[in-house]
Amino acid sequence: MFLDCDPRFPVVYELISIPLQVAMFGSYHDLEKNSHKQARGCVNDFCRDKREIAMKMRTGDICRECSDKIIEEKVDPALVDQAFRIFEEIRSHMLFRERYRITRKPSRLR
Repeated sequence: MFLDCDPRFPVVYELISIPLQVAMFGSYHDLEKNSHKQARGCVNDFCRDKREIAMKMRTGDICRECSDKIIEEKVDPALVDQAFRIFEEIRSHMLFRERYRITRKPSRLR
């Protein structure tokens, strides 16, 4: 509804975010307390304004504060690596889709 992409991408993004956020915060209350009310392009952006979801997914990134939290909580590096590989894959598909629309024009006839 909020993104012009394959509807599986936001579902997968959220499903992959959950184990990472559980490892970072331990409880929904802590996640809610620490989620970013102002979007930063981070996995922990709250995105009250649903237009910010596209930025969050297109960056496929994490802010410095949350990166430090991952280190502080000693989140399994394999989990972090796998989550960000999947985020990057989703991101690349979303970016390609946008570039394709922009560049898909009839070629000039000679």
